[in-house]
Amino acid sequence: MPRDVQPAPPSAATILAHRAALLAQPPRREADHAKGAIRVLEFSLGHHEFALGLEWLREVRPVRGLAALPLALPNVLGIANLRGQLLPVIDLAGVMGLGLPRHTAAMMLVVGADAPEYGVVAHEIGAVDTLSMADITRRSERMREFQDGMAHGCTAAGRLLLDGGELMKLARSTWGARAPDKNIPGEIT
Repeated sequence: MPRDVQPAPPSAATILAHRAALLAQPPRREADHAKGAIRVLEFSLGHHEFALGLEWLREVRPVRGLAALPLALPNVLGIANLRGQLLPVIDLAGVMGLGLPRHTAAMMLVVGADAPEYGVVAHEIGAVDTLSMADITRRSERMREFQDGMAHGCTAAGRLLLDGGELMKLARSTWGARAPDKNIPGEIT
Protein backbone atom coordinates (compact mmCIF):
# COMPACT_ATOMS: atom_id res chain seq x y z
CA MET A 1 0.00 0.00 0.00
CA PRO A 2 1.46 3.39 -0.91
CA ARG A 3 2.35 5.68 2.00
CA ASP A 4 -0.06 8.45 1.06
CA VAL A 5 -3.14 6.18 0.96
CA GLN A 6 -4.99 6.00 4.29
CA PRO A 7 -7.64 3.43 5.21
CA ALA A 8 -11.19 4.75 4.97
CA PRO A 9 -12.58 5.99 8.30
CA PRO A 10 -15.43 3.94 9.76
CA SER A 11 -18.86 5.00 8.64
CA ALA A 12 -21.21 6.87 10.94
CA ALA A 13 -23.46 3.78 11.04
CA THR A 14 -20.55 1.62 12.21
CA ILE A 15 -19.62 4.09 14.93
CA LEU A 16 -23.22 4.40 16.11
CA ALA A 17 -23.71 0.62 16.12
CA HIS A 18 -20.56 0.21 18.26
CA ARG A 19 -21.75 2.90 20.71
CA ALA A 20 -25.22 1.34 20.91
CA ALA A 21 -23.69 -2.07 21.70
CA LEU A 22 -21.63 -0.55 24.51
CA LEU A 23 -24.60 1.32 25.97
CA ALA A 24 -26.85 -1.75 25.76
CA GLN A 25 -24.62 -3.76 28.09
CA PRO A 26 -26.08 -4.27 31.57
CA PRO A 27 -24.51 -2.29 34.42
CA ARG A 28 -21.42 -3.90 35.89
CA ARG A 29 -22.65 -4.34 39.44
CA GLU A 30 -19.88 -6.75 40.41
CA ALA A 31 -17.14 -4.28 39.53
CA ASP A 32 -18.65 -1.48 41.61
CA HIS A 33 -19.32 -3.74 44.58
CA ALA A 34 -15.85 -5.26 44.34
CA LYS A 35 -14.43 -1.74 44.62
CA GLY A 36 -16.78 -1.04 47.53
CA ALA A 37 -18.78 1.54 45.58
CA ILE A 38 -22.45 1.77 44.77
CA ARG A 39 -24.25 4.03 42.29
CA VAL A 40 -27.39 5.53 43.77
CA LEU A 41 -30.28 7.84 43.03
CA GLU A 42 -30.90 10.42 45.73
CA PHE A 43 -34.51 11.36 46.55
CA SER A 44 -36.55 12.92 49.34
CA LEU A 45 -39.76 12.34 51.22
CA GLY A 46 -40.63 15.57 53.00
CA HIS A 47 -37.42 16.70 54.70
CA HIS A 48 -36.05 13.13 54.85
CA GLU A 49 -33.27 12.35 52.37
CA PHE A 50 -32.74 8.87 50.92
CA ALA A 51 -30.59 7.05 48.37
CA LEU A 52 -31.38 3.82 46.52
CA GLY A 53 -28.95 1.69 44.52
CA LEU A 54 -29.45 1.98 40.76
CA GLU A 55 -29.52 -1.81 40.42
CA TRP A 56 -33.04 -1.71 41.95
CA LEU A 57 -34.29 1.28 39.96
CA ARG A 58 -36.06 0.67 36.65
CA GLU A 59 -37.27 4.22 35.93
CA VAL A 60 -38.53 7.47 37.44
CA ARG A 61 -41.84 8.97 36.34
CA PRO A 62 -44.51 11.42 37.49
CA VAL A 63 -47.25 10.05 39.72
CA ARG A 64 -50.37 10.10 37.55
CA GLY A 65 -53.58 8.18 37.35
CA LEU A 66 -53.36 6.09 40.50
CA ALA A 67 -56.38 3.84 40.83
CA ALA A 68 -57.56 3.28 44.39
CA LEU A 69 -57.72 -0.26 45.70
CA PRO A 70 -60.68 -0.99 47.95
CA LEU A 71 -59.66 -2.75 51.17
CA ALA A 72 -55.93 -2.29 50.43
CA LEU A 73 -53.46 -2.10 53.27
CA PRO A 74 -52.87 1.47 54.50
CA ASN A 75 -49.43 1.73 52.89
CA VAL A 76 -50.65 0.82 49.41
CA LEU A 77 -51.55 4.09 47.69
CA GLY A 78 -53.08 2.38 44.67
CA ILE A 79 -52.26 0.82 41.32
CA ALA A 80 -50.43 2.53 38.46
CA ASN A 81 -50.61 1.46 34.82
CA LEU A 82 -47.07 1.25 33.44
CA ARG A 83 -47.39 0.52 29.72
CA GLY A 84 -50.14 -2.02 30.42
CA GLN A 85 -48.53 -3.57 33.50
CA LEU A 86 -50.27 -2.99 36.83
CA LEU A 87 -47.88 -1.80 39.54
CA PRO A 88 -48.83 -1.40 43.18
CA VAL A 89 -47.63 1.95 44.52
CA ILE A 90 -46.24 1.86 48.05
CA ASP A 91 -46.22 4.78 50.51
CA LEU A 92 -42.68 4.48 51.90
CA ALA A 93 -43.26 7.46 54.19
CA GLY A 94 -46.19 5.64 55.80
CA VAL A 95 -44.29 2.39 56.10
CA MET A 96 -41.39 4.17 57.78
CA GLY A 97 -43.61 6.25 60.04
CA LEU A 98 -42.43 9.62 58.77
CA GLY A 99 -45.71 11.34 59.60
CA LEU A 100 -46.12 12.90 56.17
CA PRO A 101 -49.50 13.55 54.54
CA ARG A 102 -50.60 10.59 52.46
CA HIS A 103 -49.76 10.86 48.75
CA THR A 104 -48.42 14.35 48.40
CA ALA A 105 -45.55 13.12 46.22
CA ALA A 106 -45.06 14.16 42.63
CA MET A 107 -42.69 11.43 41.46
CA MET A 108 -42.63 7.64 41.49
CA LEU A 109 -39.58 5.40 41.54
CA VAL A 110 -40.32 2.21 39.64
CA VAL A 111 -38.35 -0.50 41.42
CA GLY A 112 -37.76 -4.18 40.84
CA ALA A 113 -35.12 -6.87 40.98
CA ASP A 114 -35.04 -7.52 37.22
CA ALA A 115 -38.20 -5.86 35.92
CA PRO A 116 -40.67 -3.23 37.19
CA GLU A 117 -42.50 -4.61 40.22
CA TYR A 118 -43.55 -1.69 42.43
CA GLY A 119 -43.81 2.06 42.55
CA VAL A 120 -42.47 4.05 45.50
CA VAL A 121 -43.47 7.69 45.76
CA ALA A 122 -40.94 10.50 46.25
CA HIS A 123 -41.33 14.25 46.69
CA GLU A 124 -38.14 15.26 44.90
CA ILE A 125 -35.59 13.46 42.79
CA GLY A 126 -31.95 14.37 43.36
CA ALA A 127 -28.74 13.41 41.63
CA VAL A 128 -27.22 10.11 40.62
CA ASP A 129 -24.08 9.64 42.70
CA THR A 130 -21.43 7.03 43.43
CA LEU A 131 -21.00 6.28 47.12
CA SER A 132 -18.13 4.48 48.75
CA MET A 133 -19.51 1.82 51.07
CA ALA A 134 -16.59 2.58 53.39
CA ASP A 135 -18.08 6.06 53.95
CA ILE A 136 -21.49 4.72 55.02
CA THR A 137 -22.08 4.93 58.76
CA ARG A 138 -23.66 1.64 59.79
CA ARG A 139 -25.58 2.86 62.82
CA SER A 140 -26.68 6.33 63.71
CA GLU A 141 -29.39 8.19 65.59
CA ARG A 142 -31.15 8.81 62.30
CA MET A 143 -31.43 5.09 61.57
CA ARG A 144 -33.27 4.41 64.82
CA GLU A 145 -36.31 6.16 63.34
CA PHE A 146 -36.71 3.44 60.74
CA GLN A 147 -37.36 -0.29 60.62
CA ASP A 148 -34.40 -2.54 61.31
CA GLY A 149 -32.67 -3.75 58.18
CA MET A 150 -34.30 -1.22 55.84
CA ALA A 151 -31.04 0.67 55.36
CA HIS A 152 -27.37 -0.02 54.86
CA GLY A 153 -26.55 3.12 56.84
CA CYS A 154 -26.21 6.89 56.47
CA THR A 155 -24.05 8.91 54.13
CA ALA A 156 -21.87 11.77 55.33
CA ALA A 157 -24.59 14.13 54.01
CA GLY A 158 -27.17 12.43 56.25
CA ARG A 159 -28.97 10.50 53.50
CA LEU A 160 -30.29 7.10 54.45
CA LEU A 161 -28.99 4.48 52.00
CA LEU A 162 -31.90 2.09 51.60
CA ASP A 163 -31.30 -1.62 51.21
CA GLY A 164 -32.96 -2.43 47.88
CA GLY A 165 -33.44 -6.10 48.77
CA GLU A 166 -35.21 -5.20 52.01
CA LEU A 167 -37.29 -2.61 50.18
CA MET A 168 -38.42 -5.34 47.76
CA LYS A 169 -39.31 -7.65 50.67
CA LEU A 170 -41.26 -4.82 52.29
CA ALA A 171 -43.09 -3.99 49.07
CA ARG A 172 -43.95 -7.66 48.50
CA SER A 173 -45.21 -8.10 52.05
CA THR A 174 -47.20 -4.86 51.84
CA TRP A 175 -48.81 -6.02 48.61
CA GLY A 176 -49.30 -9.57 49.79
CA ALA A 177 -47.05 -11.62 47.58
CA ARG A 178 -45.97 -10.24 44.26
CA ALA A 179 -47.25 -7.53 41.99
CA PRO A 180 -49.98 -8.74 39.67
CA ASP A 181 -48.65 -10.20 36.44
CA LYS A 182 -51.84 -9.31 34.65
CA ASN A 183 -51.30 -6.99 31.70
CA ILE A 184 -54.08 -4.72 30.60
CA PRO A 185 -54.40 -2.83 27.34
CA GLY A 186 -54.09 0.90 27.47
CA GLU A 187 -51.88 3.91 27.34
CA ILE A 188 -49.37 5.07 29.92
CA THR A 189 -51.34 6.97 32.51
